[in-house]
Amino acid sequence: MINEHEAAIVRTTTEVITATFTTMSVAKPTHVQIPAAPYTLLGVEQNPNAFSAILKLSDPSASSNFTQDISPLSLTVSYETPYRVRVCISDHEGKRWRVPPSVVEVDGPHDNNKEFGYKFKYNVHEDETFAGFSVSRQKPREEVFVKKTKVYESDSCSGKALFDCINEKFVFKD
Repeated sequence: MINEHEAAIVRTTTEVITATFTTMSVAKPTHVQIPAAPYTLLGVEQNPNAFSAILKLSDPSASSNFTQDISPLSLTVSYETPYRVRVCISDHEGKRWRVPPSVVEVDGPHDNNKEFGYKFKYNVHEDETFAGFSVSRQKPREEVFVKKTKVYESDSCSGKALFDCINEKFVFKD
């Protein structure tokens, strides 16, 4: 093991190289608090192949430190294959540029995804603001229990989370 300030010798077939190793102090990164506007969940639709909803700003008149918050947003979770879930949060009007499917080809979703065992859970605070969502795979032949807590759960998930942003802040700026 090489100690700091101790010379290290590296031998090669033709020469000897001497190097001195020192330590240096690096400043720790500071945590930046990003203000997030609260969104309300509207128009929830769920079927065996997907979940979709609209996220609308709870208070569009609230001041913003950066650029304007985007509202409404479309939230879509598609259960595409046994190994792939597609999560898409975008502007509802579709004005933003998106990578065309011809640039990045992805296999289309299977016809019947009910067998994959995906479960979608979303949380809403008591003041009806959106508190995030998660996608898990339900374990086969396992009962699912719905909990009665302060946040509403559409479905209790029993498998490992494939995607989880419950109680995380959402920031969508123009």
